[in-house]
Amino acid sequence: PYEGLILSGGATFLDPVYDSFPNFGNGIDVSGQQPQGIAETQFSLAANYGFTIGSLDAFVRADWQHIGDSPLFDDPAQEAIFDALDYTREQNLINASLGIRTQKGFAVSLWARNLFNDEYLVFASPTVLQAGSFSGAPGQPRTFGMTVRRSF
Repeated sequence: PYEGLILSGGATFLDPVYDSFPNFGNGIDVSGQQPQGIAETQFSLAANYGFTIGSLDAFVRADWQHIGDSPLFDDPAQEAIFDALDYTREQNLINASLGIRTQKGFAVSLWARNLFNDEYLVFASPTVLQAGSFSGAPGQPRTFGMTVRRSF
């Protein structure tokens, strides 16, 4: 749409459902349920603008990644516990970066991941040998950094 500007995006729409799974485990029938960890929707949008400042190549980039909510467990009783606690797997991540590169191969970029500190669980599972307990891992929090490179 504008010289130096590149826009990109993608989307996935799924209908993840167990058609028939009567013996999931412990006599549980999960037929007709959404499998854990598989979201119905995923989207990504990105914009990258490259330009020059004097003899330097420069860029500014931003992207948004959305992964819809999905169950943490296939077992409905375990999933109900986490639903009541309002935990989610849904992700809405905004990332951004900017940088410069010299003609002699030096490059510096500043970046931020999960800029708005979206909180979500990557996974959860029953804790081994501790009935009624669960372990889980949160997504990566807001992170800032700088990358310095030298190409030769």
